[in-house]
Amino acid sequence: GTSTSCLDGHVMLPSKPCPCSATVPIMLSVAALFCMEELPRLVAPAWHATAAALALLALASLAFLYAAFSEPGILPRQVLLPHLTMSPSGRPAMRRLLDMYCALGRPVSTDPEDAECKDWRDSTVERFDCLRSSEEAAEFWGGLMSDRHLRHLRTCSTCSVRRPARCSHCSVCDNCVLDFDHHCFWIGNCVGARNHKPFVFFLLSTVIS
Repeated sequence: GTSTSCLDGHVMLPSKPCPCSATVPIMLSVAALFCMEELPRLVAPAWHATAAALALLALASLAFLYAAFSEPGILPRQVLLPHLTMSPSGRPAMRRLLDMYCALGRPVSTDPEDAECKDWRDSTVERFDCLRSSEEAAEFWGGLMSDRHLRHLRTCSTCSVRRPARCSHCSVCDNCVLDFDHHCFWIGNCVGARNHKPFVFFLLSTVIS
């Protein structure tokens, strides 16, 4: 995608620094202007409410940083899956991704209790644990994405991966994002599975403060 990741993917740098780079300065400028113009004229009880609002604004700024620079739940492209699978730092994440796909697998027959589906999950996990080379990993993930147990999931034509429900490809970041809500230009990041809560907290705390 167009976003830049660092610190093993835990921090995402916005693909377009503007206008997200101005969000916090705008918030702080409004608060500073209020303190200079209105704060001297407030009576004592209002001081407490103002202090609480400023504290909430500080929390809103922290929530903004978390929502803007956290990885929103990007689904790796198929071309990257073999490398991540063979990487010591990426293997656990790929195992969690595999568990997600195994949980989404559906029986081929109409019987929901079809034991064949459970056998498919067990054999898939076993084959994953036995991967020892990038070539084997590429063949494994390619076969999984075309597996009939996952044919009810749509395939992203750009990332070549099966997309779970509510997963969508962001045209700005050029990534598939789990539980995709929208791309917010004010935080310069997608709002997805891993930063939805801090984004909502950022909005609420900003409005209240």
